[in-house]
Amino acid sequence: MSPQAHTYRPGYHDLALTTSLGNATVHYVEAGDTPKSTVLLLHDFPSSSNQSRDLIPLISDSYHVLAPDLLAFGLTKVTSDFVYTFEKSTNINAAWLLALNITRYAVYILDYGAPVGLRLAVHNPDHIAAIISQNGNAYDSGLGYPSWDPIMAL
Repeated sequence: MSPQAHTYRPGYHDLALTTSLGNATVHYVEAGDTPKSTVLLLHDFPSSSNQSRDLIPLISDSYHVLAPDLLAFGLTKVTSDFVYTFEKSTNINAAWLLALNITRYAVYILDYGAPVGLRLAVHNPDHIAAIISQNGNAYDSGLGYPSWDPIMAL
């Protein structure tokens, strides 16, 4: 008898954060078991975590999957005076991962999610188990060399 895959049951969450950039609430989809290796799915433009709705069920039996709504898309919220940049989006996502106690993950990047995922890798290379890229934008301003804003986490 072969092992039977469990039924896909995504969790939809909102996590409130206080960072050096101000308050934010990150909306994300989570699936799979937390003891398994984590895969972070960063969507493209102009999408949200919903873009991963077909991929998540395919990999959630084998991995712990996290798919956040990046800033300015989906249900993630920041203050009305927030100035959007890839650097700030990276900082918010780094604070979110820290709040979830995620310190090692593979990151799947494409298009708009690539500058955030690559910045996470540049600033915390020891957190990255793998980078899976599909049409990711890799250019100097997308990588975020100039400055890393330290996170003032929860």
